[in-house]
Amino acid sequence: PLDRPRPAQLGFAGDEVRFTLPDGLLDRVGALATGAQATPYMVLLAGFAALLSRISGDADVVVGVSTAGRDNPELTPLIGMFVNPVALRCDVSGDPTFAALLGRVRNGLIDAMEHGQTPFQKIVEAVDPQRDPSVQPIFQTALNWIPDSGLDPVELGTTKDDLAFDITTGDCRLVYRTELFDRETAETVASRYVRLLAAAVAEPDRTVGALPLLTDTERDRVLEAWNDTAHDVPVTTVVDEVQRRAADTPDAAALVCDGTTLGYGELNTAANRLARLLVARGAGPETRVALALPRSCELVVAMLAVLKAGAAYVPVDTAYPAGRIAYLLDDAAPALVVADPDTAALVPGDALVLDGEIGSDQPGHDLTDADRVAPLRPEHPAYVLYTSGSTGRPKGVVVEHRAVTAYLAWARATYPGLAGVALLHSPVSFDLTVTGLLGTLTAGGTVRLAAIDEPAA
Repeated sequence: PLDRPRPAQLGFAGDEVRFTLPDGLLDRVGALATGAQATPYMVLLAGFAALLSRISGDADVVVGVSTAGRDNPELTPLIGMFVNPVALRCDVSGDPTFAALLGRVRNGLIDAMEHGQTPFQKIVEAVDPQRDPSVQPIFQTALNWIPDSGLDPVELGTTKDDLAFDITTGDCRLVYRTELFDRETAETVASRYVRLLAAAVAEPDRTVGALPLLTDTERDRVLEAWNDTAHDVPVTTVVDEVQRRAADTPDAAALVCDGTTLGYGELNTAANRLARLLVARGAGPETRVALALPRSCELVVAMLAVLKAGAAYVPVDTAYPAGRIAYLLDDAAPALVVADPDTAALVPGDALVLDGEIGSDQPGHDLTDADRVAPLRPEHPAYVLYTSGSTGRPKGVVVEHRAVTAYLAWARATYPGLAGVALLHSPVSFDLTVTGLLGTLTAGGTVRLAAIDEPAA
């Protein structure tokens, strides 16, 4: 991963991070190489390939290595530059042990060096990659082993690779392209290489994916600090929260729709009356009630009424095709379907059809467990929302009261605006509605129900 996008044209500005290897690490590298019939450079290269694979997520890694270019004795007395870059493809697939990866790198490097005199430009012409002026062709990373030698104290200031390690018995360095990486990132890459290499030579039978990259501090931050999200969640339900708001601020505006404003007291009373009818029709904990209602105040009242009855509401978007509505009703198997005169034709004939007066003769005070067919508990389902059907068949997702209560507690703390005015612009069959509707009502805010244009027939 880069710190910033590649520029349109490749530049050569570079910087370097210097570091040293821990005492004894190169001795352990040499011992592992001897046991594997490899060279120390092959061990260092296998560590670099493992690092690149881990931080990039790619199991196919290409690293640039260099040959001296003086294999023929006739070249020995000549003055000149004969170094030739060789592209080494490293296979890190299958999460091999480091020992197995070392074997792959060993064999690959031996094969590559048999053709080490082939000019790199000939390789580029043969591969014929899609040329991009912002990317060096074939490989962008390199690793050089400079045994029994130190580094020039002068900083280079340029680089031909995105990342290039120079490993020596003394000071080592990572040269990086400053157009792509920050110094802090380069320092992190260098420290990760040293940490991974040390662990790999100590336990070569560990898989590449199990080799450590993080410091103890970083590991604690990722596993502990970032996941320290535990907090107390009240053992309650959405019903309890809404009823508490109705008791504390009965005259505060709870819902605005089509020019009608319902206070918390009015909304709660209307929901209580309808809830008693739903209970009489068999709605209760562990049952589902489908709501095939247009976007209206009655829809919100019905949602709260289902929750008060202890059942789970299943919103049915009345703009859906008839086939999808039929599928949802068949799959959800609701104990009851609620509709109004305009939507009654879309649902079974035994649906409860709201006509504006229905439920007005019922008591308006809050229901208790004694009024329900069974006690309402936090683990009971609160609603069922259906997915969009990306696999071809929509699937119902059941959400319990305790889950939505925990989410709403977080939402109220995270979105203080819920205590103000919230515009509800999404269909109630979409889970975004839970935040805007139930989050606002449990926060004591006002829900403005926006109209949604019906699609053309």
